[in-house]
Amino acid sequence: MPTKSAVFVVLVAGAISTYGQGWTGGTIVFNTKDSRQRITLADGVTSLAGLAYFAQLYASAIPDEARLAAVTKAYNFRSGDNAGYLSVHPAEQAVTVPHVDGIVYLQIRAWEAPYLSYESAVAAGAAAGKSLVWSQDTRTTPMAPPLSISGFEAFGIGISEPSIHALLVVGAAALLVARRR
Repeated sequence: MPTKSAVFVVLVAGAISTYGQGWTGGTIVFNTKDSRQRITLADGVTSLAGLAYFAQLYASAIPDEARLAAVTKAYNFRSGDNAGYLSVHPAEQAVTVPHVDGIVYLQIRAWEAPYLSYESAVAAGAAAGKSLVWSQDTRTTPMAPPLSISGFEAFGIGISEPSIHALLVVGAAALLVARRR
């Protein structure tokens, strides 16, 4: 005769297994169509357009920006009235992302062409920017389509300013040179 604790363990394991089978996850639709999600220059007004700029989706199962990795190729922007939105072909919009229990951490990074990656644009001092990291639940019911990305605020790209530490070093060096004369 099974003990009460063994019966309890079997019932709990069955309940957890049944609960987990009702959800699928790990796929999102990468399409920036919400007007709040327009990507601009640092002025917040001029929308990025055409082949002069790229953007890419980064993702991680851990809420650490250093752990984010690119999960899409780099895309150009639309032009005209749709400037500020990415030009992603519908066949490429469904993206599989890493997740833990359906939660994924996302970030969009944008930069100026001709650089082929965000990292190379930043290293060269070109205009670049990124959204804040946001979390999104990717779980849907088995027959539902993947969820569109949501939750990121519009952001702008610009040339990064020298850090305060670099300015302090340059200022201190200038003072030392001036004092020696």
